[in-house]
Amino acid sequence: MTGHSGQINEIAFSPDGQLLASASDDKNVRLWNSNTGDAVGNTLSDLKDGIRSIGFSADGKWLAAGSQRSHEVRIWNLETLKPTPVVIQNQGTVSSLSFSPNGTRLVSAGRRNIHSWNPQTGRELPGSALAGHFEYIKSVKFSSDGLFIASGSVDYTVRIWDAASDDEGAVEPLHAHSGAVTSIALSSTGAFIVSGSADLSVRVWDISTGEAKSQPLLRHTGFVYAVAISPDNRLIALASADRSVRLWDVQTCEPIGEALLCHDQEVYSANFSPDARWLASGSEDRTTRVWDVAARQAAPFGPLLCKGTVRTVVFSPNSQLLAAGDFNGWIHLWLSGTNEQARAPLQTKRHAICSIVFSPDAKRLAFGGIDSTVHVWDVMAGHQIFELEGHYRTIRSVAYSPDGLYIVSASEDRILRLWDAQEGKFIANLFGHDQWVLSVAFTPDGRSVISAGDDNTIHAWDIEAALSIQPQTEHDTLARLGSAILNEDGWLVGASGELLLWLPGDYRGYIQLPPCSMAIGSHRVTITANDGLQWGEVWSACLRNRS
Repeated sequence: MTGHSGQINEIAFSPDGQLLASASDDKNVRLWNSNTGDAVGNTLSDLKDGIRSIGFSADGKWLAAGSQRSHEVRIWNLETLKPTPVVIQNQGTVSSLSFSPNGTRLVSAGRRNIHSWNPQTGRELPGSALAGHFEYIKSVKFSSDGLFIASGSVDYTVRIWDAASDDEGAVEPLHAHSGAVTSIALSSTGAFIVSGSADLSVRVWDISTGEAKSQPLLRHTGFVYAVAISPDNRLIALASADRSVRLWDVQTCEPIGEALLCHDQEVYSANFSPDARWLASGSEDRTTRVWDVAARQAAPFGPLLCKGTVRTVVFSPNSQLLAAGDFNGWIHLWLSGTNEQARAPLQTKRHAICSIVFSPDAKRLAFGGIDSTVHVWDVMAGHQIFELEGHYRTIRSVAYSPDGLYIVSASEDRILRLWDAQEGKFIANLFGHDQWVLSVAFTPDGRSVISAGDDNTIHAWDIEAALSIQPQTEHDTLARLGSAILNEDGWLVGASGELLLWLPGDYRGYIQLPPCSMAIGSHRVTITANDGLQWGEVWSACLRNRS
C-alpha cells in the first residue's frame, strides 16, 4: 500500500478489521481496504502538519488524528469521510489517542500528562488530567471495559489509571502548568510572579504563599515564550509562538486591546523599558520591534534589524540602551527610543545567545546560550571581562541580583548555578528541577531566586542558605544533600562524585532540600535528618555506623 509522501508514524485497524488507517508526516491520513490493499476514499487532510497518532472509536464510526507541531486533534465521520467541526487543542505533540468503549471520552497523550476530552464538543473534561510520568508518554489505551487507562512512557514505566478518577495512588503532581513553564517575571514590589507556559496560558502567583491569584489567562494560540511585567505593575506583556504580543491588565486579568501584530514569525522575547514608555519584542524573523506602551501601537521607528533569530531583548536599568542577542552570536545595542546604534554589534563566539541581562549599573552585560557558558562583557568597551564555566548544556536564562553582587544561570542540565559577579567565581549549585530550567529571576530584595522549567514547576531559592551550603557540607547532612546534583540514574551525587541518595522516579520532581524554600504547583517531598543519616563508601559500614 503506497501513496504517502512522508514517514508513516502510526497504523490502526478499524474494530471490524475491514479498514486500515495510516498517519503520516505528509499531513494526511489514508484509509485502506485491509483485504485488498486498495485505497478507500480520498485522503483525510485537515491537519496543519505531520500526524503522529490515530484512533478508531469502538463502534467504528469515528477516527481521531493528532498532529505533531500544531498539537491539534481532528475527528472524522467515517460514514461520510468528512471532518467534524471539533478541533481539540492538546498541550504538546499528540503522541497517542484512545476512545473510551462507549465513545463519550477521548484521551490524548503528549508530554508527561494525559488529557480527556468530550469528542462531541472538543472540551476538556474538568478534573480529568492524569499526571505522574516524568518523561514523554508514547502510548495510551482504554481497557475494553472502560474502567482503566494504561500509559507507557520514555521513563521506562507503564502506569494503570482509574478511568473514573485522576488518583493513580502514587505521588501525583499538581503542576503550576500542564506544559513547560517557559518564562517567569516578578513584580517590582516582589508581591507576585507571572508565569508563561507551553500550555498556552499565563498564571499569576502570590510570591509569599505560592497560591494562584487568578484563573489562567488564555488567549494565545501558540506557546507563550516570554512574559514581562510593566514597572508600575499594571500590565503584563506576553510573547507567543502565534507571532503576537498581547497586553493584559494585572488587576482585572483581562486583555487590553487587540494583539500587537508586526512580526512575521514566532515571538520569543518581550521586555518593558524601566521608564515604562516602551515595550520591546524579539522574533524568529530576525527583528526587534518596539511598541509605544501608552498608545498600544508600534513605535514610529524600526524595525531594528539583527543578524539572526532574536531570542532575548532587554533594556538597560537606566532606560538608555536596548540590547538584543541573536542566534548567530551577535549582541546588538541601540539608543532607547531610536533606530540609532549605541555602538557596533558585539560579535561573540558565534554561539546562539538565549538570554542577556544588564548589570544594575548598566556597565556590564551577562549572557548565556548554546555554548553552556555565561559570558560577562564590558558594554561600551566591547570586550569580555570573564567567562563562567560549569554548565554542560545550553544556558536558557541569566539574571543579575539587584545589588550586582551575584549572577544566577539556568540551564538545560537541570541546574541553577550561583556566581560571584565581581570576581567571576562559582558559589553554589541549586538543585530541584528534574527537567530543563528555562527561566530565572531575582526577587527585588535580592533575597531569593525564582526559577521555572520544563518540569512544569516554579521554585523559590533562599540566597542566604545557598551561600552557606559549601562550608556546611562536611557536618550538615541536609546541606550536603542540598549541594548535590541529580544524575541520569536518579542518584543525588556529591561534589566528588559520591552517591548520596537514590530517588524513585515519582519523587524526583518534588524533592525540596535547602536552599529551596518553596515549590509552586507540586507536592513537596522533604527529607529530614538529625545526624541520623549515614554515608560512606560501603553500605555495610553505613549500617554498622547506624546501629
